[in-house]
Amino acid sequence: MEIRFAGIRHHGPGSTKNLVYLLEQFDPDAILIEMPQETEALFEHIGSALLKAPVSILVHDKKDPSRVSYLPFTTFSPEWQAIQWANKHEKKVHAIDLPLGYFKATENYKQGLLKDFKTLKFSNPLAQMAQLAGFSDMEKWWNETFEQHSEEQDSFHLIEYMMDNLRDLDEPSNKETLVREAFMREQIRAHAKQDYERVLVVVGAWHIPAVKQWNNIKAASDKMLLKPLKKIKVDQFFIPWSYEQISISSGYRAGVFSPAWYEHLYKYNDEAPDRWLILAGRLLRKKGFVISPAQIADAALLARQLAQMRQLRIPGILECWDAIQSIMGTGNRAILNLVWSDLVIGKTVGKVDQSILAAPLFKDLEVQLKKARLSAVLKASDRLKKELDLRKASHLHASRLFHRLQILDIPFAQLRKTSNAKKGSFSEHWSLKWTDSCMIKLSEAGVWGTQIELAAAHKLEHKTGSSEHLGQLVGYLEQSLQAQLASVFESIVDRIFEVLVFNDEPRQILTLIAPLVNMLRYGDLRKMNQSSILELLERLVPNVCSYLPESSAHISEEDAELYVDELMEFNHALDLLEESDYVEQFHAALMRIVKMDQMSAEVQAACIRLLLDKRLLDDTFVLLFLNKVLTGAQDWAYAAAWLKGFLRSNPDLFIYNEPFRVLVDQWVNQLSEDHFRSALPTLRKAFASMQRSSAGQLLTALETPNSGMIGMEESIFEGHPTWEATLRSILHI
Repeated sequence: MEIRFAGIRHHGPGSTKNLVYLLEQFDPDAILIEMPQETEALFEHIGSALLKAPVSILVHDKKDPSRVSYLPFTTFSPEWQAIQWANKHEKKVHAIDLPLGYFKATENYKQGLLKDFKTLKFSNPLAQMAQLAGFSDMEKWWNETFEQHSEEQDSFHLIEYMMDNLRDLDEPSNKETLVREAFMREQIRAHAKQDYERVLVVVGAWHIPAVKQWNNIKAASDKMLLKPLKKIKVDQFFIPWSYEQISISSGYRAGVFSPAWYEHLYKYNDEAPDRWLILAGRLLRKKGFVISPAQIADAALLARQLAQMRQLRIPGILECWDAIQSIMGTGNRAILNLVWSDLVIGKTVGKVDQSILAAPLFKDLEVQLKKARLSAVLKASDRLKKELDLRKASHLHASRLFHRLQILDIPFAQLRKTSNAKKGSFSEHWSLKWTDSCMIKLSEAGVWGTQIELAAAHKLEHKTGSSEHLGQLVGYLEQSLQAQLASVFESIVDRIFEVLVFNDEPRQILTLIAPLVNMLRYGDLRKMNQSSILELLERLVPNVCSYLPESSAHISEEDAELYVDELMEFNHALDLLEESDYVEQFHAALMRIVKMDQMSAEVQAACIRLLLDKRLLDDTFVLLFLNKVLTGAQDWAYAAAWLKGFLRSNPDLFIYNEPFRVLVDQWVNQLSEDHFRSALPTLRKAFASMQRSSAGQLLTALETPNSGMIGMEESIFEGHPTWEATLRSILHI
């Protein structure tokens, strides 16, 4: 029996091309590959129409699905091509690496069976090699030496020689590596007993010196290392993956800097730089840049010249990068950001046929969609719109499911805001579309549980425990209510009470009341206990009312508009709540604000208007106050801001209340043209919420001669032909 060893780099295009060449030349009867042993059961699907790379094998603890490992493949992964070759040629292929069931067994780490035990003599031996070769970057050296070349060749004997010497200098840094290599040697011994003529062992280059000693190291010593190990049961299946996830920037420890570039290298060899630059030119054109064919040709020429200067066989990603910046971006480095995600990382997403998909959360999703009578959504090619009536059991079930998926950040269902929505809280409008990225997100969410309800609850509980922001916590509370996660709902309420002990900022609490009251409105429909929300309101509303005058006194004119919006929302929430004690406390706070000096004009006016609408202030008082503001010593900017706050809740008041209309009209007429034009933006905001029909009524009222208008017996527009157009501009008609 002849056994060959191939030391590869995971996701290395050059390693992959060399491996395919070796497979064709050596034609092995069996391939032994460095993959966890339990994944071998899935090898039969690689190369079939059921999978499209990139994909990943997900392995999880059967008892605790939150403990997962991901083993990604791309088309330029040596393992993928080796397994595909074996399946195509009907040859045997076996996984020989230590099963992941050992790594998931915590006993192995507690007993020190897989723990690090030795400090490296050299922190990075390959970096030492790169420096000797004249490279400051180890990745660039490895790419130039082994990955970035055009010809297929058998260079594995060179890698083996180099690793033999490096491993003489420096032994493995941890016991995990020694145990894995002992297991691989055991597997080689076992398969060597089979009736094979030629066997190819494919492992990471660093392991070559250790695994090729399978016949020199005593089997008993390897068994001694492996015997104490504990193993648990795991489950494994394919899931779609993406280039973004496989890149180094995603945090994946065996990732590559530029997956999209590596794909080009694997497919097109020395034509890769030219093809890549053509794609870059096309992409920049789509983004609005004027890129000519001559610029692309010049960029390709510059990239090759840079490669020659740097003593490289063909341009790499850095040479193409410099060429784009110099030729297409005329020196502007910012242009590189426009092609980064598409052409360096890549937008490629893999596919896994549902017939072999076994993700626990996906199985649960199929069950839940069937209950909601929406099973067809998974196979629909177009985005679907779904209106839910939450009074129907199946629709309520669908809403609950969609909200749970949103907690898990799975972009399957998006809640839509529509002007045609039915009144009340029983109607929801959703946009539904199942995509490959949804499957990736669903698989990743498996770390929180095997069922959607359980996973959503665990994730939301985790986020709650790490948050100290009241607004964020109330948002989580609303999510738990919409998703009907009763246990989490109560824990979030408890967390809010904990945070309130250390955070009683009135402004922040003011914004919490409206969402809490909204939860009460649809809480019964979702069959959730509302007593906790009522307890929160009992704590928060009196707190807000007691601090409201003091906090209002510190509001600047720049912040006044947002603060008035918050006051309006608070007022509306109390109206919905219909609790007389709360309303009385709020009105008392407003009365105190009205009487305060040095107050923001917009805030004070909004408070007066609220009290006027509640009939707690009469028209005469407000008219006198308004007259003081408009005709007193205050400047035009103060008066305009006051009007903006006064009209915020409803500008239609001027249509029906003649004294107010006359007073404001006289103030506008006495303004100089410069002051009027300066006040125009503020006045436009004051009337922004007025309906077109109401604006027409107001214009009619203003054009009508009125005895109450002192010294104004003719139309207000007479003698001022340009003012009518300006006033129409204010009223948006």
